[in-house]
This record gives sequence, C-alpha cells and structure tokens, in this order.
Amino acid sequence: MDQTLDSSADLGPPSAPDRPGWRRDGPRFALVAWVIATVALVATATGAALLVSVVVAVRAAAGGARSGEELGEAAQVALDSKPMLWTLVIATQVAMLACARLACRVLGKPARERLGLLPTGLRPAQGAVVLASTVVPFALGLLAAWLASPPDEDALGLKRMWSEGSRGASVAWVLLIALLPGFVEEVFYRGFLQRGLLLRWGPAASILTSSLLFALGHGEVAWAAGIFPLGLWLGVVAWRTGSVRMTIAMHACVNGLWTAGMMILHRVPSSEPVLSGVAIAALVLGVIAFPWAIVILRRQPALPASAVERPPPRLLPRVAGVALVAGALLFALVPSGAEPTVARPAPTLGELEAGAVAAATCTAAGDEGAVEFSLMPGVGTRVALPKNRVGIDEVIVTLDAAGETVWLAYAGEHSGKGGKPRPVGIVEQLASGDPTTLCLTLTEGPPPVTVRLTLEEEEAMRVAAFERAQAEGWAIRGR
Repeated sequence: MDQTLDSSADLGPPSAPDRPGWRRDGPRFALVAWVIATVALVATATGAALLVSVVVAVRAAAGGARSGEELGEAAQVALDSKPMLWTLVIATQVAMLACARLACRVLGKPARERLGLLPTGLRPAQGAVVLASTVVPFALGLLAAWLASPPDEDALGLKRMWSEGSRGASVAWVLLIALLPGFVEEVFYRGFLQRGLLLRWGPAASILTSSLLFALGHGEVAWAAGIFPLGLWLGVVAWRTGSVRMTIAMHACVNGLWTAGMMILHRVPSSEPVLSGVAIAALVLGVIAFPWAIVILRRQPALPASAVERPPPRLLPRVAGVALVAGALLFALVPSGAEPTVARPAPTLGELEAGAVAAATCTAAGDEGAVEFSLMPGVGTRVALPKNRVGIDEVIVTLDAAGETVWLAYAGEHSGKGGKPRPVGIVEQLASGDPTTLCLTLTEGPPPVTVRLTLEEEEAMRVAAFERAQAEGWAIRGR
C-alpha cells in the first residue's frame, strides 16, 4: 500500500514551540544557517592556508630566503602538501558540524531529532537494496561530470593522494574520506537543511534546493554536475525514511569505494580490466536494485512519533566495528603507493654560490656570443657575461638535486624555475624597465642537461624572446 510521508510527520513532533522572527524554524532559518556555514567553511580554509603560509614564510626567511618569489614558493609547497589536505578536510568538516549543532541550540531543539538521526524503519534487507541502488545516481553523476568537462583532480590534490603513500596512510585516508564527510555532509544537508525546508515547502522544492546547494558546495562545475544526481537520490531517501542514517551509509560507501578504487587503479594500472568488470557488475546490480528501492521507499510508512522517544542505540560501537572490518579489507586490497614527494627547502644564495664549481663565458650579446654548458644535479655553473647596460657581470645557473628546478642567481638575488616538468626554456629580464634579458634553452630528459645561454640587449629581441617563451611554455620572469 502506497503511503506518502507527511513533512510534519517526517520530522517528528516539535520539541519546542516555534519562535517568532529569525528563530522560527523553517526554510528561512535553514537557508540563513547554510549561508553562515558556507562563510564559516571558507573562513576556516582561508585561515588555515594563511596561517600555514605565514609560518612557512617566516621559517624560509630565517633560513636565508629574501625575495618574495622564494617566500611564495616555500608557502606554495606547504599548501600543496598532503598534511595540508588532511588539515583542510578535517577543519572544514568540523566547522560545518559545529554550525549545525549551534543552529539546533539556537532553535532549542534536540540535535538528534532536528538533524534526522532517527530510526529509518527499514529492515536490513531493504536497507541493502537501497544501498545498492546508489550506484545508478552515482553513475549518472560520473556521466554528467564527463559531459561538463573532466574535473581538475590535481587542483584538489586527489591524484597525489591516489598515487602516493604507504598502505597504512592510504587506508586511513580512505576511512577519513568515507566517514567524516559521509556523516557531516548528510547531517547538515539532508538533516538540518532539507528537514528545515520541508517544514514549509513541498518535498520536490526541498530536495531540489538542498541537492543544488550540496552540489555547489563542491566547487568546480564538473564536480557539481557529478554530485547533483547523487544528492537528489540521497534527498529522496532521507525524506521517505525521515532519517539520515541510511544516507550516511550510502554517502560513506560512495566516498570510500570510489577512493579505494582510484588508488588501486593509479598504483596498479594493470588492474583496470578487473576494476572495469567490478564496476560493470555493480552497475548491473544497481540497475536491478533501483526500481526495487523506489517501491520500498514508496511503501515506507511515516515514522511514528513514538520512535523519537526511544533511547538512541549505541551506534558508536557499531560504526567502530564496521570501520575495523573495512580497514582490514582495504589493507588487503589497496597496495602501497609511490614514495611521497618530499618538499626540499629552497637553497640560499650562499649555497648556490658555493656550489658553482664550473665556469663558462658568454662573449657577446646575441647569438654570436651564445655559450653552451652542461648541468648536473646539485652542481652550478658560473657564467661570465659581456659588458651590459645593467652592470651584471655574471650569473650562476644551477640544477637542483632532483633534476627538476633550475636556479638563477645574480646581483644578490636568486629564483627557481620549474618543478615537474622541468622547463625547456627560461627568459629572465635582468632589471626593471631595461630590455637586457637572459635566454636559456634546456634539453629534456634525464641529466646531464645541456644549456644554451644568450644575452639580449635590444628591445625587439626582448619582445621576441618573451613571445617565443609564451608560445612554447617556457618559464618567464619579467620586471
């Protein structure tokens, strides 16, 4: 028998009478709380990034770095590190959960009731069917993300997390991504936000709005497009069951299984056929389960008010048990990744000068004075320059120990060019407002690196050098 859930029954009996104004529970309060939580998330992420940047810049300055470029490079290395990604995930999720909890206190309602941490009314077999059905909206989301344009994995640091790390660290990351966002985002979006909208709005408008805000909270257009179908299905399940417990499990499984699968694929490329087979089997199972899940949810009766009064089950031991079992399985399935790339501190000017043990001479400006020399990792070459307008008589060119960054030092300054990949060319304007420019071409591949250096002093040659560098993707420094 088809029984439609009433939105008021969905939330159980109110624990306190509605208060007037902004304290009255409903869509307006929920949306204002969402705005505040979004601002809190941005402030948390920005504050963490600024704090790390300042600390790293101070340490780099104490180590001898002087130029703004050097300090900026040191800060960027720290911001791109894996510990920073862990910090951002944990800090932003805690901030979101704190906003939801604070909103419940402002309303004067028990958090368990207001956030939807209530029994679902589903039997275990029914819950398994609903869980399996999640594959369908997730697959639709992947298709939508692909159509919107591939999401930038590097911008989120995901490729590095998928490729690098020990087995233990990788399992910890999978569990973190599964459990923390799986719990916090469901409690906030499907629990606090959607349940608040349902107090005054219809189910369609409430689910659509909460799903759209949930998708927008993930940033890039491709990520938002991929997450939106999943958000809709999670919203439907939360509405029909009157609880977020089922959606927490669904969200955690999607996050955890996807992350584990991408780790295996990036670390063992030969596993792609097996993973593709598993994905196809899961999709077939999801297609079979999806209509069955719709029938289950349509027949789901409204949660009786008495269920709210029952003492909460001891969920923590259950979650801990599931996490232990999942961790053991992941430890067996996820291989160790590549060794994490270690951020090397920028060399000081004194270190570059001390390491310049080779010498070369650029005899004149232009191609007729070009000089070629070889660079080995950690060894610099001191290049004598011909007489020029800016009065710089030599430049030190050094390849770092990893063979990835070329350092230039002259006139009491030094700056690094490159990373992964190493640049195939460098254009360096030696002084502000003056056309005197160094042009370096570098061979690709492993060291030794052959460098061809010329000094240009004509404005037309400087412009031509910069145009070529922009067209071919060289490292550029203009003043």
